[in-house]
Amino acid sequence: MTCKGYGDGQQGLLDNMPAGIIIADRHMKVAAFNNAWSEICRECMGKKMERGADISASMDEEVAKMLAQAIHGKKAEASCHQLEKAKDRYFDLIAVPVMGGGAMLMAVESTKRCQEMKALEAAKSEVEFYVDLMSHDIRNFNQVTMGYIELLQLSGALSDVERAYLEKARKGVIDSNKLIDNIKKVRLIRQFAGKKLARMDLCRILVEDSREVGGVFPKARISLGFDAKEPRYIMADEYVHEIFRHIMENAVKYDPHPEKLIDVTLKPVKRDGRDYWSVAIADHGTGIPDEKKSAIFERMSRTTRGAGVGLSIVSVIVGKYGGRIYVEDRVKGDPSQGSVFTVELPRGSE
Repeated sequence: MTCKGYGDGQQGLLDNMPAGIIIADRHMKVAAFNNAWSEICRECMGKKMERGADISASMDEEVAKMLAQAIHGKKAEASCHQLEKAKDRYFDLIAVPVMGGGAMLMAVESTKRCQEMKALEAAKSEVEFYVDLMSHDIRNFNQVTMGYIELLQLSGALSDVERAYLEKARKGVIDSNKLIDNIKKVRLIRQFAGKKLARMDLCRILVEDSREVGGVFPKARISLGFDAKEPRYIMADEYVHEIFRHIMENAVKYDPHPEKLIDVTLKPVKRDGRDYWSVAIADHGTGIPDEKKSAIFERMSRTTRGAGVGLSIVSVIVGKYGGRIYVEDRVKGDPSQGSVFTVELPRGSE
């Protein structure tokens, strides 16, 4: 199979390579190939490889396209590609320019890996379908249940105890709907958060979020202990608001006092040689015991802060931004005096 321009030594080197290799000249003609590529052509394209053949007319369309790009100086790659007639075999392809003009393409079989990837994608799609289906149907059932609860609450023949039970049932339905929303939100965040980051002013984010929470919870008294006029930049996206709003909302919900006091501070910190902005949100709530501090960030954890996916969502987003989150006692050694949630996010360019 020695080709013109390629000596026995060079051809032997090509043939000893396990990957399929084809070399094209600058005119898109076959200059050389190895035994592995010859076998790929025969088994996967039903064609016999010949030197001097026109690649554009005789090759798999993707292979011809990649070689053409490489001849013009542009490296080309393709993963899990199926050659023309090889519907059950996959190859990873890479084409690169060669000295003196022309290009070389290498084909490495990746059938097992690609089949496993496609099986995982199919399983993921099936799971998402069932989650969507269940979420839709459960929400419909909840609406029916809520309708009957509200009708019963209109009755004048209920005792105070019965009304209290109905209110608990109503709250359970509301929490069920919130859990459905959070599960859907987790899916979106895991798929899209952190993919397209932009420079954002952390001060403006905290001001907006504190106003939002204050509007929903009139008893909240949120104190911002920093100069909001001085920008502090981070790299984030629209999901950043989920972090601080959720922590502030929890600070209100789990504070038994008539007035809900929340203190927000912001300062620069350095960790592992990198600069971060550290946001500390302190509350006066019921606190979190030491043995449960790490568990509250785990998915579907059940702690003194209730059950759900809220703080796990926050943890995922912070991780997507390359930061970290942790919780400590507001009064060291006394969890009952409230908590301080600290979020550290990498500093963006000024």
